[in-house]
Amino acid sequence: MDFNSNTKTKGTAFGYKCAWFAIKSNDIEEVWNELKPDFDLISFSNFENGVKHGYGGRFTLTKAINNWCLLISTDAERYLEKMKHKNFEEVHLYATHRVSDYIHIVKIENKTVVRDLSVSDGEVNKSEGTPTDIEKIWAEKRRSDNLEGEHDEDVIKLNSERTFEEFFGDEEGIMEIAGNWSINPQDLKDLIVDDFSLQLDLKNKPSLKF
Repeated sequence: MDFNSNTKTKGTAFGYKCAWFAIKSNDIEEVWNELKPDFDLISFSNFENGVKHGYGGRFTLTKAINNWCLLISTDAERYLEKMKHKNFEEVHLYATHRVSDYIHIVKIENKTVVRDLSVSDGEVNKSEGTPTDIEKIWAEKRRSDNLEGEHDEDVIKLNSERTFEEFFGDEEGIMEIAGNWSINPQDLKDLIVDDFSLQLDLKNKPSLKF
């Protein structure tokens, strides 16, 4: 397999109503060798078509962008359990869907989950590990925005007592978290990237796990 294409292009932003993994590595070949037992290679593609392919429910693996290879798919959460056992220094999952204000963020370091947060409709589905500073900053900003101009004492009391995690569910917030942990996919439109991706499909789709 030839990974040596050096063609460059302007990146394509993504992230809304999507899910993706950020894998800490500068070497797509090493990342692919770790992933390929679970995937069929469909084709090589340019970066823009790769993003579209990921939005279609299959998987796209990009070359490294600022030390992070991206595995993009609206179906990425199906692969989370297997990703926890891969030989990567660090890998993150980000998932969002605005209809239910759903977000899911996971940080894995050397096969150990150090943070796993899932929220939908203002309810915390899961919260494991120590919250990172950027999570607290963004959630408290949303709390402040919700309280700005509010005069209903019951609403003020409720929003003041809610945990910061209950204020997640904001797509802009998950982009900010991704930018702090790894790379904000909305920033790609301003970056020059390798015009190369691998289009993949899971060989055996595991059941959904949230």
